[in-house]
Amino acid sequence: MSQNAKLRANAEEQVTRLLTQLADLEELRGELDDDEYEETKTDTLQQLEEFKSSLARMAAGDVTLVNELESIRVRRLYNV
Repeated sequence: MSQNAKLRANAEEQVTRLLTQLADLEELRGELDDDEYEETKTDTLQQLEEFKSSLARMAAGDVTLVNELESIRVRRLYNV
């Protein structure tokens, strides 16, 4: 698999994960306290904005993003 194909697959996976997280959050809203709901929603929306910004820089030709995107993905995966 080419580097571009891997990046695209990772990008699609990340967006799907974040959108699913938002949908799950809305579905479980009644089971969460207000602070937990707001904190999780804010964090997820911030992740989407960071991801959008990274994709825009990558589309503009910033090839250093390969490592940055992987770093973000790993940090989010392991909540570091």
